[in-house]
Amino acid sequence: MTDDTNSRKLKFTGSCKLSNAALAEIYHLTEEELSDEELASVGLERNSLIDDYRHLHEMWLLSQKAQAKPEPAKLKKSYDLIWVNQLIHRFMELNGSRGEAMDIVVNSLTKFHKKRDNTQN
Repeated sequence: MTDDTNSRKLKFTGSCKLSNAALAEIYHLTEEELSDEELASVGLERNSLIDDYRHLHEMWLLSQKAQAKPEPAKLKKSYDLIWVNQLIHRFMELNGSRGEAMDIVVNSLTKFHKKRDNTQN
């Protein structure tokens, strides 16, 4: 049985759309930085090595997508958040509990919006 590493390699195509030249530049695999003789001395071919780095790059891209957090919903007016925080802090001064203060503010705002929506219709 021959030990031909290239015959055992999988061709992996996925999310990386970079050319071999672009990958070689990013990962410092260009001929100026890593000669063919140096690669041959350890039994590697440049294209094979670039394919390995392509796979790693694609795995990195997938992990970045998995870690991406959705952006939180933004309030329509920037002062709404300040106003709500001021209300919560005021209720905390009166009641001492942040959780209870948040419940009071949220319930009050919910009732206000329901009343407003009913009067507009």
